[in-house]
Amino acid sequence: MPEPSSRRLFLSEGASKFQVLSIEQRRDASFYISCPNFARSRWIEIVGDENAKSVNVATAPGEGKLSVHGSGFSGIRAHESEGHHVIVRGNRLIDRDRTELRPRHLVTVLPEAPHHVPTGTRRSDYVLEAKQIKPTAFILFAIPAVSGLRIKGNIGFHVDDIGVPPDVSFGLMTFPLHGVLWLAYSTKTMLQWPPSTHFSHYDGYTVPIFMGGGPKEWRFAAADPTYRLENNELIIDLNFAPPESQQ
Repeated sequence: MPEPSSRRLFLSEGASKFQVLSIEQRRDASFYISCPNFARSRWIEIVGDENAKSVNVATAPGEGKLSVHGSGFSGIRAHESEGHHVIVRGNRLIDRDRTELRPRHLVTVLPEAPHHVPTGTRRSDYVLEAKQIKPTAFILFAIPAVSGLRIKGNIGFHVDDIGVPPDVSFGLMTFPLHGVLWLAYSTKTMLQWPPSTHFSHYDGYTVPIFMGGGPKEWRFAAADPTYRLENNELIIDLNFAPPESQQ
């Protein structure tokens, strides 16, 4: 059976199951990502050059989606509209000759309090089970689908930001051309959900991350991932802490 081209991501606690995101991949390797109440979402935009960067906050242009094209171009847009907002050009998902797929950071998401319960279920639904639903952020990577390749994600935080043991988990959602590696984490200071879902996408190389705070002010950081291939296992390492403070 072919891999599904569209999935919905849910958080569950007991019998309760809430949709957080929807993710679609098309034949050109492009990804399209949305969420319930997309029109109310906020977008953390990193601007500037290698020497100096700043952060802006933008609002969604209406009900719509994040488009991450195979060419590396990405932006947010309203359904059935022309033109994109919060535009970034970066790492490609597929080479120009369409013969080689590439890994890429897709988006980092800090959802609002889960509440959306759609009608019906689908075989393609992907459910993350939790003992207790609490404020949680997600980092999504697109990883080329390679038969037999295992995927693992690691995040290093400063000891002041993460509990012991670290509240971090990961998994893989399969799509036709890529798998989507998700890293879910909760920091010590993620005590409340934000009033609306917050997204941040960038160039596919540098990974933005929500560090904590809230409900109206959040600390924000970024880091460059490393990719390691060991014994048929692809390991993605993200380090947001100096070496002496890693756990």
